[in-house]
Amino acid sequence: MNGDADAQKLRQLLEPYRNGNLRVCVAYTSAKAQAEFDLGEDWKVRPDDALISELGSWLQPENVQVVYQ
Repeated sequence: MNGDADAQKLRQLLEPYRNGNLRVCVAYTSAKAQAEFDLGEDWKVRPDDALISELGSWLQPENVQVVYQ
């Protein structure tokens, strides 16, 4: 997410996919700050193609990653 981040929009996009097993980590970068944080257990999501597409449309595809560890 860049300096134009919108927490409400992120919540709206993630809400339908909650209660999954994939944790969400947000990397925020602006001209003045940089941070990375996990949203926590309550915001784990199902890795659905529709979710990845919606996030990519909003944040640009290169800014959305699914990382399995």
